[in-house]
Amino acid sequence: MKTKYQTLVGSLLYLANHTRPDLAASANICARFMGCPTKSHWDAALQIGRYVAATVDYGIVYGSETETEMYGMVDANFVGGGKGERKRSTSGYCFLYGGGAVSWRSFLEKTAVHSTCEAEVMASALGVNESMWQRKLCKDLEIPLAGGCMQLYGDNQAQLRLMDDRQAEDQTKHIATRYFIGRDRVALGEIKYNYIETGKMIADIFTKPLGKLLFERFRAGLGVMRL
Repeated sequence: MKTKYQTLVGSLLYLANHTRPDLAASANICARFMGCPTKSHWDAALQIGRYVAATVDYGIVYGSETETEMYGMVDANFVGGGKGERKRSTSGYCFLYGGGAVSWRSFLEKTAVHSTCEAEVMASALGVNESMWQRKLCKDLEIPLAGGCMQLYGDNQAQLRLMDDRQAEDQTKHIATRYFIGRDRVALGEIKYNYIETGKMIADIFTKPLGKLLFERFRAGLGVMRL
């Protein structure tokens, strides 16, 4: 079963990384058990396979006439890992242009966190690094950016304040300096960090399992629909 499991999950990861961002979170969760899968893991992977079979004609559709500028969303699920991973959070981001996702990632953080705010700080660092690459790409391809900088959205008010409130450093001095890269980029005017309500946070689909209604809403937000 181990070999079959690895083959199936590997195929799901390939899809998730190239054309089906809606599979990213579930495929990455399954990938955490490649070394010692159990029957429950195999059943979960098969269930994802059934979903793929039912949506085989789905893909990312671009061409929205209203979304003519690139922007990104970043989110984190505090201590959202499975058994043995409960002190680590899952981060996710997506960048959208023309009504569809052009870059995305679901990622289990390597270190433990103490709060939702700290999880969001680590996730935002991941998103900021990607936003700098996407900003350069947009400049090379002459793709417009709102206000001349990359717009990055998050749904955590504490993290939003930390982006430009240096008085909060006493409460966050235990967090590694590298995770505050966003502050410098905001100060330089290269990115702008904005708040968005949780119900509209598309990147939530990369951090944890969702109910059917939210999943379908965020899937459509990524531009994934029947071709």
